[in-house]
Amino acid sequence: MLTILVAFITFGVIFIIRYALNSLVFSTSGNRNRKLPLPPGSMGWPYIGETFQLYSQNPNIFFASKQKKYGSVFKTHILGCPCVMISSPEAAKFVLSTRANLFKPTFPASKERMLGKEA
Repeated sequence: MLTILVAFITFGVIFIIRYALNSLVFSTSGNRNRKLPLPPGSMGWPYIGETFQLYSQNPNIFFASKQKKYGSVFKTHILGCPCVMISSPEAAKFVLSTRANLFKPTFPASKERMLGKEA
């Protein structure tokens, strides 16, 4: 049950987290050439990332295996978007309430084209 909740939280904030690294890298200092280290994880194949892995099995299993292998914060590449996933209640609270101004909720460009910008 906890794994399902963790996967739900993780999947729910996938598109918010996508811009987290950009916000942190480009807004924390005036030096835009400085790069912060990414969390551990796999980016999968170029362009498609790990999209097929996600949708070829139960998403809860996909996220649970990533969490077990890389921990509660990991990077992945889904639907053409590199993203950082979180899977702990503390990280979700940080993203959704404490530092909400640093994160921008959004859909991947492909989904936005299908649904429209106001969806």
